[in-house]
Order: sequence, then C-alpha cells, then structure tokens
Amino acid sequence: MLQQKFSVPQEIEEILDRLPPHVTLSVPDHVLSGWFSRARSDAALEEIVIARVEGYARSCGCQFRYGQAERAGIFYKSA
Repeated sequence: MLQQKFSVPQEIEEILDRLPPHVTLSVPDHVLSGWFSRARSDAALEEIVIARVEGYARSCGCQFRYGQAERAGIFYKSA
C-alpha cells in the first residue's frame, strides 16, 4: 500500500479491488485533489498529485489516466 497516508475513503479501495476489466471509475479532479494533495485547488491536477494517484492505482491492481478535457481521473483494469 502507499507509504504516505492520504484521505482516500476505504470504500474506493474496495471498489478498485473488485473493478472488472473494461469498467472504469471516473473521479472528478477536485475530488482527487482533496484525496491526494494537501492544498486543494480548482486548477488541473499537478503532476505530483497525478503521480500519487498512479501509485495508488497500481497498489490496487489498476491503471490510471487523467483526462484534462474531462477534468477527471479514470481508474481501470486491462483484460
């Protein structure tokens, strides 16, 4: 798991553990910022926050993509 604790709800980890291939979980960037950053912002996610989210996704067996146009992060598993 992550070395540094963030405020990700435990339910999210449970959802990601059970996420079937080709199904995605979309999380708005302002929510991700609240979970993985100490400073909340309405701006697009900073690279360091995206790196933290990517590490968290890997720890749950998922991949992560940030859609800047959608202003949301996408968690998914490949087949």
